[in-house]
Amino acid sequence: FLANLEREVEIHRTLGLQVIPMLFNGITNIPDYGCLTPTDADRIMKADGGHNLRVLYLDFVKDIAERYAKDDIIAIWDLSNEPGLHYKDDGDPIREAFFLLLEQSANELRAHGATAPIGVGNWGPLRDDERCLPFVDCLLTHRYYVPHCMTREQFAANVAETAACPGV
Repeated sequence: FLANLEREVEIHRTLGLQVIPMLFNGITNIPDYGCLTPTDADRIMKADGGHNLRVLYLDFVKDIAERYAKDDIIAIWDLSNEPGLHYKDDGDPIREAFFLLLEQSANELRAHGATAPIGVGNWGPLRDDERCLPFVDCLLTHRYYVPHCMTREQFAANVAETAACPGV
């Protein structure tokens, strides 16, 4: 991943463009680009309530931050693409494990002096945005119309609710 990121950054640097690295992915893809899964949540959380974040994930974030935290090639840090999309119930341990990972990742970036804003790309619902507000600088809102999932009226209400939320 680091070699691929480095190559991508250099291509963008040559073109005079900035990048938005997405550190984690919360949705499944075809092909699979590495989605956070319930197995990942199990690895994050221990039975005693502790966590295995450092060795499993935060060293990955640290390696990236050591190279790019203060580099102006980074426009925004995207901690995750749609992290809670499949785990919507409040208090769901899988969902909470992912948000713990994102919060600790933001802390790791800041510990290395990240100069670009730190955000999360949430699709919704609004409570996912609200869950991230304490540890991000911006929200990379993914409010888009998906005809097979919602009516146009539901989409309009979702956008209006998001726009009206304090802090969003």
